[in-house]
Order: sequence, then structure tokens, then C-alpha cells
Amino acid sequence: MSNLRHSKYLSIFAFWICFFSLGIPYGLQPYEQLTLPNSLFGFGLIVVFAAAFYLAGVARLPGLEALLLPALAVPTVVVVRIVVDIFLVPDSHNLWPFELLISLILGFLVAGPGAVLGSVLSRQMNKKNTTPTDSSNDS
Repeated sequence: MSNLRHSKYLSIFAFWICFFSLGIPYGLQPYEQLTLPNSLFGFGLIVVFAAAFYLAGVARLPGLEALLLPALAVPTVVVVRIVVDIFLVPDSHNLWPFELLISLILGFLVAGPGAVLGSVLSRQMNKKNTTPTDSSNDS
């Protein structure tokens, strides 16, 4: 039960790290300069990849758990920006469904390889550590 609670908090912590590392630079850009996905490229996406890698490889969460929260941080940032901008200027973001779709795809394209790579490396390290020693050369 303790490990389940620990992994839940670790996943939520990773989500917020990804959210703020993406959201602060994205939120500071003027609306007129926003272009998706270009406005999201940068350090924040590296953090999304690294978070998925860490959750799958080091924390050894199952692949889907390691993938979901870091990947969903990307569209969450975009949705928050859409809501804030629509509140300030109601005519902005008339193509918000496309913005959401682009950010959702981008999130999974970045977090997916991180989770897969972390999971593969974790399995390789686990296999390497549990390989029995060859004791057939006793003669």
C-alpha cells in the first residue's frame, strides 16, 4: 500500500514539474506570437521526456502510468492558456480544438519514447541483476 501511495505522489509531482516547466515560458509569450507546436518547444518538453523516463525506468511504474501524467501536462498547459486568453479576449482561440489536438499529440510523442526507453532500460538492468551465475565449470 505504501508503494502505491508513493508512486501516486511521485506521478503527481512529475505532472506538476512538467506543467510548470512548460507553462511558465508558454504563458509568458504574447498571444500574437503563439504558434503550436513551435511555442512549446524547449526545455519543458525535455522535462516531459525525462519525467516519463524517470517514472518508467527509475521508479519502475507500469508503462501507461509512466506515460500518462507527463504527456497530459502538455495539453493541460494549453487548455489553461486558452481559458485565460478567452477570459481576457473572448474572440481569441477560435481554433482551440486544433490547439488541444496538436498539444495532445505532441505530449504523447515526447513522453512516449521516454516511457518506452525507461521501461526497456529498467528491464535490461533487472535482467542483468537477476542472471544466475554459471556454476557448470566446477571440474
